[in-house]
Amino acid sequence: MLCSVLSPSARNIEDNDLILSLFFQLVMVVDSRDPLFYRCPDLEAYAKEVDVHKRTLLLVNKADLLPASV
Repeated sequence: MLCSVLSPSARNIEDNDLILSLFFQLVMVVDSRDPLFYRCPDLEAYAKEVDVHKRTLLLVNKADLLPASV
């Protein structure tokens, strides 16, 4: 399962390969309260299939400052 990171126009596998090959690294923004829950290992593995040298950066976002109603 690929997380819903890619745009609807990039649904076929060739487009996904092209998009992932254009970038030096993959950046995933995750919530600091539970970063491993929001991390997408399937997307990381898929990026590694496209390019074995692809790096992944987990950007931890401190979103808990928002009110609970948001």
